[in-house]
Amino acid sequence: MYQAFTGKTITDKEMWNIAEKILNLERAFNTIHAGFTRKDDYLPERIMEEPLNVGPFKGEYMDREKFDAMLDEYYEAQGLCKETGLQKRETIERLGMDYLIKYFSSNNVSIE
Repeated sequence: MYQAFTGKTITDKEMWNIAEKILNLERAFNTIHAGFTRKDDYLPERIMEEPLNVGPFKGEYMDREKFDAMLDEYYEAQGLCKETGLQKRETIERLGMDYLIKYFSSNNVSIE
């Protein structure tokens, strides 16, 4: 699909790199313009508190501690700060997206 749209042939690794950049740009935008933080990566309270009433998982609900642990693992894999959910400086630099550091700074958002 990428080749059909751009006319360029790229490797799987290059495609993953592009996808990672897009996700980080989207996350930065949402941080600056909508105030997104770790709290916005949580499931709705209803899913965390009410057991399901149908299906193979009937009676179960998402355990908050387990979800926190999964979110920590996801953040680690994505190079995000576990406390805030924001990109780490090293992640931004690794992706060659240094302009995001200036973007955060000019909008008074501190990253680690």
